[in-house]
Amino acid sequence: MNSLAKLTAVTLCLLPGLFACENQEITPDAPATEHSAPNPDWVPTDAAKPYFLTRLDAQTLTYYRGGKLWKLIKPSDQHSEFEYGPNWVSATLRKDQKRTQKQVFLLNDKGNAVESYLYSYDDQGVNTTLTAIHAYTYDATNKLTRINLKNTPNDRKLFFYDTNGDLIRVEVYNASNVKTAENTYSYELPGVARQVDQDPIHEYYGLSTQGNLLNIFGKMNKHLLRRYSFKSMYTNQVIDEKILHYTLNSNGYVVNYTQFDVEANVMLPGKVSYEYVVTP
Repeated sequence: MNSLAKLTAVTLCLLPGLFACENQEITPDAPATEHSAPNPDWVPTDAAKPYFLTRLDAQTLTYYRGGKLWKLIKPSDQHSEFEYGPNWVSATLRKDQKRTQKQVFLLNDKGNAVESYLYSYDDQGVNTTLTAIHAYTYDATNKLTRINLKNTPNDRKLFFYDTNGDLIRVEVYNASNVKTAENTYSYELPGVARQVDQDPIHEYYGLSTQGNLLNIFGKMNKHLLRRYSFKSMYTNQVIDEKILHYTLNSNGYVVNYTQFDVEANVMLPGKVSYEYVVTP
């Protein structure tokens, strides 16, 4: 099914009274053949990207031949599996080998997500229900500026950047156009200058349910995130604020980081660790 046909089918599904296809999953085009051979033992050979992340704390990453992410294996028998086509990518979450959730992203000619379709599976992991459609907006410099529910556009997140090209604030609004949350981000600390983020991971930006490790949301940040703060507008209180302290290897890639909890005024135990495979 081509992109126009897919979008037409979805539009018809969303017109009330016409079709009852909320449980009918979008079927993207067949995956690109160069990514059709997953291999957990594949060694990347990409001179433009010398390091491939293979472990993020307790999560393991494996790749297709060609270098695209195949699986994100999590603790407790959970993993996400990624599939790719010429204008789409999907992420399927499995628990105990049973499908529980799927998110399909439609991409523009720059490889950025422009729409996503979130499905939940029944208890057998067979039938799906479409639970949300999101739309993504970018500015002229390829920075994500907005995510909203397609059918209720007031239900949205707005993204703001500084002159360095780093995301510094996210504002969250509900369907009634009431601001419910504000997240702020900093990339330098007293005595610590900004450092280039060699392999950006968007785990603190709240971009999607399944796609935070996919490079499909434009240019979110150029530098390592040093501090974040999540504030609830309902209580006008910060509910989570942490400072991140990194250890880097000789090539500037993150080896691990520790977290200082600002609210509790305590350094949290343990480290979030990274492991890579280095291209020959």
